[in-house]
Amino acid sequence: MADSALRGGEIVKMQFVFPKRESIATKVEISGLDEIQRNIDAIAKKLSYKEVISILLKGARVVKQAAKRKVGVKTGNLRRAILARGLPDRGGYTPTAIVAVDRRKKAAHVHLVEFGTKARYTKRGKYTGKMPAKPFLIPAWEETKNMVLSQVLTDLKNKIEGG
Repeated sequence: MADSALRGGEIVKMQFVFPKRESIATKVEISGLDEIQRNIDAIAKKLSYKEVISILLKGARVVKQAAKRKVGVKTGNLRRAILARGLPDRGGYTPTAIVAVDRRKKAAHVHLVEFGTKARYTKRGKYTGKMPAKPFLIPAWEETKNMVLSQVLTDLKNKIEGG
């Protein structure tokens, strides 16, 4: 989940929160917010929600394929549950595409694989083991983010300039 807020007109704080395990915080310096806002308004007038989602999904699919390559396979349930989706237009929301794991498809263990576990015990105190982290989603994003961001920006620029 991403959360961003402007602070003092110059700093944006983005926080990516992962289920009960880890958070990553990044500070980004932004200057020329007025110009950025004008550009965003111009883009919004030229592109429809569906056009932007299709461009974002193209990038999300690259991350999805990288995650599928990186995930370990025992039964294949986790690999089959990795998906890329565009979130529906709910009026006024920013177009968003996600790469996620559908836990309903026999992949409820995704958080255990991605982040591992501490030593676990039953209620009676019997040791049941621990599981080392075998991350695949975060490394897939790290591996592909420069290419994906470049691709999305290029496609948006071409769409805006080409009509």
